[in-house]
Amino acid sequence: MMTRQTAACFAEVVIDLNGEQYRCRWGQRRAYNKADGNLQDATHEIAKINVDDSSKEDELLESTLKHTKNKIIELTRMDFQQFTRSILLAQGSFSAFLKAKADERADILEKITGTDIYATISTQVHDKKRTEEEILSKLQYGLDGLMLLDADEENQLKADLQSYQSAQSAQQQTIQDLAEKIQWLDSVTELKEKLNTYQNDLAQAQQAQQDFIPNAKRLTAANKALEIDSQFSQLVHSRDNLKRLQEEQQQISSILPKKQDDLEQATTHLETAKTRQQAAHESLQSALPNIAQARQLDTDIAQHTHALKETEQRQQTLTSSTQHLSKEIDGHTQQAAHNKTQLTRVESYLNDAHELKKYR
Repeated sequence: MMTRQTAACFAEVVIDLNGEQYRCRWGQRRAYNKADGNLQDATHEIAKINVDDSSKEDELLESTLKHTKNKIIELTRMDFQQFTRSILLAQGSFSAFLKAKADERADILEKITGTDIYATISTQVHDKKRTEEEILSKLQYGLDGLMLLDADEENQLKADLQSYQSAQSAQQQTIQDLAEKIQWLDSVTELKEKLNTYQNDLAQAQQAQQDFIPNAKRLTAANKALEIDSQFSQLVHSRDNLKRLQEEQQQISSILPKKQDDLEQATTHLETAKTRQQAAHESLQSALPNIAQARQLDTDIAQHTHALKETEQRQQTLTSSTQHLSKEIDGHTQQAAHNKTQLTRVESYLNDAHELKKYR
């Protein structure tokens, strides 16, 4: 219900279920939050309250009309009418509870007292009992169709079973012996087949050897010809090498005078280079003392430069200290002047006080 001249209304219910609290909220407002605005669609939501830590926000479960309604039914296991009647019953409105149907009253009481679980267990036990009874009936029907044996028939069956087992053992031993013999016969047959194959291969090889005798003679003659051909090839190769070496000798003889001239020029250049190297070495030896002296001067300059930088740093430090001391002296001078002024005032005050005591 929305109060007149207002733009919004809401209703909120907190439900406690098995130690968990849920907040259900229904609300409606007018357009633009104005009292004369058109009514907007209602909002319905359910959230789980964080009981352990109140600083955390509630966990929103549903926020639409249909889904929120179904979520409440899922949690409370009561629809709107059952929930309303249970609230009225808890508040003492027995008339509304009595007007409900018998099935609805039992369902409401079960959900209020939390005993609906026992009804569920009872239904499951009843179904289990009926299933087990059906299985028992089938087993009993099967037992009724069986005929019990007397002692003589049972002993006869045991004797027959033992006889059958003995015969089965003997047959299994016989089968094993026969299997070993069959395996031995199979191996003999396989060996015979291999022997026949080897004999055929030997006969074919002997026939091929007889057929190759004419070719063998020709092969021997060809091998001898190959030996002669090899010697002839070596001779040809030696002649080619000799010809090539003679041509190279002629080329060398033609370019030898030029190479000798080049050698003489290279020798002259080498002697000149050695002379220049000797002069350079002597110049270096004469310049070594000057180089050593220059290096010593460089070292001394570096040392003096470092000492000069240290002196400049010390001078800067002394300058900073002098400025700081000057500021402190100025401060002390000003403080002394101030103290002197105060002392003069005190002395004047004491003199005035002494004069006043005299007049008294």
